[in-house]
Parts: sequence; C-alpha cells; structure tokens
Amino acid sequence: MMIDFHVHPLIDSIIDNEGILESVQKIFYWTNKPEPIDTLLSQMELAKIDKAVLLPIDCTTTYGCKLPSNEAVSKLVNEYPDKFVGFGSVDPHKKDAVKEISDVVESMGLRGLKLSPPLQKFSPNDFTLMSPIYKKIEELDVPVVIHSGMFWQFTEKLSISKPILFDEVALKHPNLKIVLSHFGFPWIWEATVVIMKHPNIYVDLANPFTTTPFEHFELIFNRILGKRVVESCIEKKILFGSCFPRIEIDKMVKALKRLPLEEKTINRIFSENAKTLLKM
Repeated sequence: MMIDFHVHPLIDSIIDNEGILESVQKIFYWTNKPEPIDTLLSQMELAKIDKAVLLPIDCTTTYGCKLPSNEAVSKLVNEYPDKFVGFGSVDPHKKDAVKEISDVVESMGLRGLKLSPPLQKFSPNDFTLMSPIYKKIEELDVPVVIHSGMFWQFTEKLSISKPILFDEVALKHPNLKIVLSHFGFPWIWEATVVIMKHPNIYVDLANPFTTTPFEHFELIFNRILGKRVVESCIEKKILFGSCFPRIEIDKMVKALKRLPLEEKTINRIFSENAKTLLKM
C-alpha cells in the first residue's frame, strides 16, 4: 500500500460549495483552476497511490476562511473511504479549539490534525496558546501535521517554522506525534537532528521548493544528507507527500523512485512509516 501523506483537498466541488476560491488564490498564491475530484483520483491511480491523507487548514481568525472545512473533508472521506484518510484542522486562537479537536476526531472520525504556523499566525513553542491543543491531540493519540520550513506569506517571520522549535515542543509533549511537512526545507540538517533525537517526530517530503521534484530530492538525499545517513539514521521517520494540487503526484513518485536508495528504504517512505503512524 502506497500512501500520500500530504494532499490539499482543493477540488472544484468543495471550493465552489464553500465559496473559498478567492481565499485559496490569495492565501496559497495559487493561480490554477480548481481540479475536479476525478483529476485527483486519476493522479493517484497513475502514481499507484492507494490512499491520500487530506489536509485542510482552518484560517478563521487570520483570514476569515477554512481551506476547506472539516465537514467538507469528512464528506469526501465518506464518499471515497477506500481512497482517502481525512485529517481536520482547528484555529488555535478560538476559545473552543480544544473542544473542536475532540469533535473532529471523535464525532467526525477524522484521523489527525493539520496546523500551519504562518497561515494561522502562531509560534509552535508558544505554550500558553498551544499546550492545551497539544495535550488534547496527545490524549486522542492521533498525529498532527505541522508546516515547517519555507513559506510564501511575506508578512510572517520565517523563524516561526524552523524545525528546531519542535525540539522544545517534543520535550514538553513527548507523546505528541508530529509530522514536520516539507522536511523543514531549507533547514534539512536541523529537521534531521530533530527527528533523530525524538521518536515522536517525523518529516514528510511534500512540495519541492527547488526546481524539479527530482532535483529537489537529489539535493536533500544525495548532496545534503547522503545515502548512508538516510538509510542508517532516519529511514523510519520519513513519509512520502506530494502537496497536490501544487505538484503532480506522479512526478513526485517518479522522482523519489529515481534516487539510489535501498528498496526497503523506499518502501518505508511510501508505505510502512505512514501505516505505523496511522495504525493501519
């Protein structure tokens, strides 16, 4: 089973129904037309992806919208239970954020959470704000995908998404299962030492920020880290992610398979690590 751990469900039916196209374009700097669900499904089939993890982002306080809503994600999962795993999102600034996390997991049946420091405007180590949220996610024993590394919101400081911040988060919340998206790029070594140190922290490979998917992966795995470090130290902590619809899933899959990594390492990245995290 191959799993894409990072898909944004920005498909035309959801965007049209929720009236968020303008917000998506403004916040994600996304100029493409919304894709129909058939495009996502055909992308998955072409890439031989069995399941995709759908990640919304609740930007109610910061941008006045949800990209998309948890309800929309839950509906999509119910329509295609064999294809999708749904995560939810909560606005950390809402007074009822902790209760909403419980509703997302226990009532809607979503399997994890998605948070974004630059879009939701918080620092991961602002424990006054975030500890109640982290504690609830720990209690529910589900993973949380948190944006780390480069982002395009020019109004926010890059420092709020540096991977090293999660060293402090993991020390305070050792049972919080965290996935740092985008491998924390460009802070690859920083993300690497954090996932080596903490058994509860992973990274995903979503969305190359440097030229083509293969050139991006070649930079990370060959020129920065090297095969030996990847296979000896972190192969159990990496998850495949595409960041669809920004990137075509098939291009990301082909790029990863071109790397000179052992078959067992590729299998762990595409399948086993995600299955372990999702308890599949």
